[in-house]
Amino acid sequence: MSQELDISNIIKILGKEKKFFFTWLFIPTFLLAAYSMIMPQTYSSQTSILPPSKSSNGGLAGFLQSMSGGMSLGGLTGSSEVKIYGDILVSRSVADHIIRDLKLDTLKSFQTLTPSEKQEAVLKMYSVESLKSGMILITSYFKTDFMPNEKDQEAASDLSYQIANKAVEALNLILQKNTNSKAKQSRVYIEGELKKYRLDLDSVTHELELFQLENNVLSIEDQAKAIIDQAVSTGAELLKYQNELNLAKIQYGEQAPVIKTLEKQVQYLEEQVRKLQLEGMDGSEYSIPLKDVPTLTLKYADLFREKEILEQVLLYLETQKHQEAIEENKDVIVIQTLDEAQKPQKRSSPKRTQLIIIGLIFFSILSSILTIYKAYRKGHLISG
Repeated sequence: MSQELDISNIIKILGKEKKFFFTWLFIPTFLLAAYSMIMPQTYSSQTSILPPSKSSNGGLAGFLQSMSGGMSLGGLTGSSEVKIYGDILVSRSVADHIIRDLKLDTLKSFQTLTPSEKQEAVLKMYSVESLKSGMILITSYFKTDFMPNEKDQEAASDLSYQIANKAVEALNLILQKNTNSKAKQSRVYIEGELKKYRLDLDSVTHELELFQLENNVLSIEDQAKAIIDQAVSTGAELLKYQNELNLAKIQYGEQAPVIKTLEKQVQYLEEQVRKLQLEGMDGSEYSIPLKDVPTLTLKYADLFREKEILEQVLLYLETQKHQEAIEENKDVIVIQTLDEAQKPQKRSSPKRTQLIIIGLIFFSILSSILTIYKAYRKGHLISG
């Protein structure tokens, strides 16, 4: 007997074919539940990064300038910086850092992959989301193989949060490594100049020491003053006795005994003047000849002046080096993490209860359709 297709008849048909209905409902649901027990389990964790602070603008600008070959990029907005952070986080450099630090190469699933395939696999293990507030969320996932045991689940749970934290660590390292601030460039330049000027100072100091040893020079000003004073004094004495000798010749004649005495004194003083001119003062180890005073003074002055200039330059450069080091430290980018990723205590999927409920609903509808179709094929209902 044919029946019309309405709710009451459908219920009657399902009741009449309940064995068929429940067979198609429970067997697939049971298989689904069984599959959920052996299917790969996924663990996930999340970390959040605070928006870039104003103090880090110089460093990030330096980083971008270095990446653009030194070209000035002008001011950066907060949203631009967040986007740059996000782009770096999904780069192959970050993936390489995660692979290296977490030793993902040792995983069975990674051993047959090429380097580029490993990078792509790691980049699929986490997602990056930039919020309107400027915060960045990094959510990492790690999936076990089929039929995981407790050890596999524990390892997956560990890696799920470590991947997120390592991504943040890699971002910070990449920014620090590539930051090319003016302060850093200046410091490197100054260090090179310091090295060069220290070598120059060592050379001049050594040359000055050799000059002093070879010429018996300790303090050229004092030594020159002493030899000149001695020369003036001896010269004055010589002029005095020469005048007395001339007067004595006029008064007493050439053969007077006093003339010989005065002549001997004049000869002695002339010899002293000659020695001062050619040999320096008698009895002084560090006396210098009067004739060499101008040359030695000039040479000593040149060496001493050059040494003093180099010392002043080095003092200035050391001061600048410390200032640039302070500025460079100000430019160092340190990523500020709001919430570090924590080890998940439960898997994020599969959620068996939800899966079975959805399965029951789906297979109930499917079983109902199949049961009605079976009744239709038998001619138990008509449409229209």
